Amino acid sequence: MKKKYLFIGIAVLAIILAFFLVRGRNKNNPFTTEVIKKGNLNVVISASGEIKAEKDITLQFQTGGLLTWVGVKEGDKVKKGQAIASLDSR
Repeated sequence: MKKKYLFIGIAVLAIILAFFLVRGRNKNNPFTTEVIKKGNLNVVISASGEIKAEKDITLQFQTGGLLTWVGVKEGDKVKKGQAIASLDSR
């Protein structure tokens, strides 16, 4: 009978100890909370790196010659069928 009461007492002490250990952990919460409010959010991201085109195109002419006109600059967007250069084949 004494062993039964001893076991019950140890179990109750273990439960109480576990309760206080878990409760103590929550007090050191590293997160902060804020009240929700409507407003603008400005985020600036500064990064360095390299940007590559999704698709590279190699230009080819049917004949050789002197390049006389270039209609685009680096970084310009072009559309399918748009003239981007002219060749003088003389």
